[in-house]
Amino acid sequence: MNTTIGILGGGQLGRMLFQQATNYPVNLTFLDKDINGPCGSICRDVVEGDPMNYEDVLAFGRSCDLVSIEIEAVNTEALRQLQEEGIQVIPSPDAIETIRDKGLQKQYYSKYSISTMPYQLIDSEKPKDFPFEMPFVQKLRQGGYDGKGVQVFRTKDDLKAWFAEPSLLEEAAKIQTEIAVIVGRSPSGQSIALPECEMVFDPVYNLVSHLQMPSSLDRTIQEEAKQLAIQVVEALDSPGIFAVEMFLLEDGRLVVNETAPRTHNSGHATIESLSLSQFDLHLRVLLDLSLPDVRINAPAIMVNVIGSGKAGKAKIAGLDDLSALPDVYFHWYGKFQSKPGRKMGHVTILNPQNASEMVDTVLNTIQVTGE
Repeated sequence: MNTTIGILGGGQLGRMLFQQATNYPVNLTFLDKDINGPCGSICRDVVEGDPMNYEDVLAFGRSCDLVSIEIEAVNTEALRQLQEEGIQVIPSPDAIETIRDKGLQKQYYSKYSISTMPYQLIDSEKPKDFPFEMPFVQKLRQGGYDGKGVQVFRTKDDLKAWFAEPSLLEEAAKIQTEIAVIVGRSPSGQSIALPECEMVFDPVYNLVSHLQMPSSLDRTIQEEAKQLAIQVVEALDSPGIFAVEMFLLEDGRLVVNETAPRTHNSGHATIESLSLSQFDLHLRVLLDLSLPDVRINAPAIMVNVIGSGKAGKAKIAGLDDLSALPDVYFHWYGKFQSKPGRKMGHVTILNPQNASEMVDTVLNTIQVTGE
């Protein structure tokens, strides 16, 4: 009999998980406020409800054998109640609560001697004396995503944009490059790290513009990054799939920036690049299957397709021209509405000969705007 897996959230991460799950003896069902969202456009089993609502999560979870997430904004008290009723929850509610609050996340790094940038937690008021010289970073403790809820103060004039909410201040890192590692940890305690990726961020929207997998870093740094990512996940003491984002500093040190308790934008190249994608890994973790050694089928670049122009009904231009390029794979997220800065899809290029040239070609070829 098929295992019924309930996923809280119905966005593009859930959509890609559903696409992979068709190869497994499972039934995937989703709880989402928008039944016509990315999952709803390809999956008939989307339940309308709020993942943050206690009763909605409880009723949904009771119809499942196991519950997991594709977003952090979920009701963890309901998940704890489901656990008490014998329903497995992956990742654990404790892990979700620790990670989704950037303040708790930082304290957890400190507790387990995981290298991270110096920080200070603050309430909402602007302090009279700042703990760091400019430039420094302010991050909202909760609610930030895709570059939102993060700002860098370089001058006193920048302080006009102060977040008057609980947040943390962080010393600005002198970054050589930013990398991310996807880690899967099974209920049986087996952990594996996928090859790291090297990320380049959009200067306007402060989210990933494109990434390279594997990175161009020295092999010693690559192995160090994977071991650090596994250390982060094992300290959480929870099964699940996690994305660990890091800074490689100019002085050669690796420090952890943030962790996500789910599949992640930084792992999308794994679909074509690796012998095991992050979504396949997520399913194997949920089913407590063996986690194999992973090989690189081909080096890859992943480019995010971000909405531009005006907001409105999504319109794609350049798909035919993109399709003419060799070793290029387009992933559409099924979002009906486009707006500037919204992730609408991604493009993966295998065996790129000239990375920067290929990125420019993709960005200049395909456009998503509102009409």
